[in-house]
Amino acid sequence: MGESAVIKKNSFYYFISSASRLVANSLIFIIIGRIYGPESFGSFTTAHTFSAIFLLFADFGFDILITTEIARNKNNFSEIIRKYFPIKLFFTSLSFMLFLIVTFFVPVSDESKIFMFIFAFHLVFTTLLNMVYSSFRGLEQFKYEAVISSVTNFSLLLLVAYFSYHQYSLPFMAMFMVLTKASGLVIGVLIFKDRISFKSIFSKKQFLFSDIKLVLIFGLHLIFGTIFFQIDSVLILIILGEYQAGLYQAVFKLLMIALLIPDILVGAILPTVTRLFSVSDKKGEQISAVLFKFLFAVSLPVAFFMFFFPRDILLLVYNKIEYLESSVILQAAALILVARYSFETFGMRLTVKNKQFIRTMIVIAVSIINIILNIIFIPSYGIKASILISLASNLLAGMLYSYFTKDEFIFCINDLRLMIPVLTMAIYTVLFYSFNPEFWVSITFVLISYPALLQLYFPKSEREFLFRLKTINKV
Repeated sequence: MGESAVIKKNSFYYFISSASRLVANSLIFIIIGRIYGPESFGSFTTAHTFSAIFLLFADFGFDILITTEIARNKNNFSEIIRKYFPIKLFFTSLSFMLFLIVTFFVPVSDESKIFMFIFAFHLVFTTLLNMVYSSFRGLEQFKYEAVISSVTNFSLLLLVAYFSYHQYSLPFMAMFMVLTKASGLVIGVLIFKDRISFKSIFSKKQFLFSDIKLVLIFGLHLIFGTIFFQIDSVLILIILGEYQAGLYQAVFKLLMIALLIPDILVGAILPTVTRLFSVSDKKGEQISAVLFKFLFAVSLPVAFFMFFFPRDILLLVYNKIEYLESSVILQAAALILVARYSFETFGMRLTVKNKQFIRTMIVIAVSIINIILNIIFIPSYGIKASILISLASNLLAGMLYSYFTKDEFIFCINDLRLMIPVLTMAIYTVLFYSFNPEFWVSITFVLISYPALLQLYFPKSEREFLFRLKTINKV
């Protein structure tokens, strides 16, 4: 199988695994928020956010290291696993214990503490399963991750829908989330049972200290990158309580769904762009420019509806009038969406051009600023202050990415066709304010007219790249 065919196959499976995980999780939280109300939803989602934060410490960049080590020498697969698994287990155990300690001392309700205790076990199974997934990727066997992820996540989605319909307790559903993750881990281990002797998995505990710097850079970026995007939810819970946290999380979950496209697209194309930059900067620049144009064009109509129809979206998704208090939050989230889509390409450029240290320092600095501002302003101005701080943080990070990749940034924005989607949104705004159409009429009109206008936005060569991976070498 040729290289381009392998990349295409792996990209497809990566899309399946990522999409199944993110779509299923987002829909699960929407179902819970829709049926159980803001307060219980706030307790559940904030406990899950705590788990996600401690998961970062459990993973801490080791998974990236394991993937690259196996990819370099697949014949030493068993040796690599035996070398890194004890380290992984140490970080997992430490994160688990710290999570339990925080559970006892954090000032939240008893219901939230129950969820946090359950999700501590979810953390353990998730981080060990992530190590299995990183081994699949190193072996270029993405299909196993796709199968395990899609089966377990959509099975969980069906179970949560059933249990929610019959009004089962939320702690009961949280335990099912843990069991589902554990079942995925068991399946992954069974796939590897012929490749490694698990009896000897602790036989070697040597660690390559020359790799510590790289692990720290990627690990710190992973931790602080998540903190500056999610820490506000934790601070809102602690300062304002479960109800306000639920209102904020209702918007945050919708934003996560909207961010599926850049997350999946960048993750799938990252190996290809990295390879092309190692061969030719020009090819890498051209492909990155197409990615930037695509993400920018997609972000505008999504943000348009989030900004101008927040009440319709919140009622459609959650079907509870209480969530209408989050309308302003959803409007600000629309601007965050455009910022994340627009600057994602330049953050990726820092990674593929061996400037991950700069990207990590940017994220750490922005995270510290974000935390300080939230602590100062949340008590007085509530969740509105938090979402504006999040918007400012994303804009600051994006502008710094652009500054440190200024040549590439100028190359990407030096295209008059970028005005086509901008002017189109301006026309839509005038039309909708003039005629005030219904929500569904507006969506239908945009879905029909916008793709047609994008035929002018993308020249033929760029359209071919977006839909045919094999044209990558012709760009």
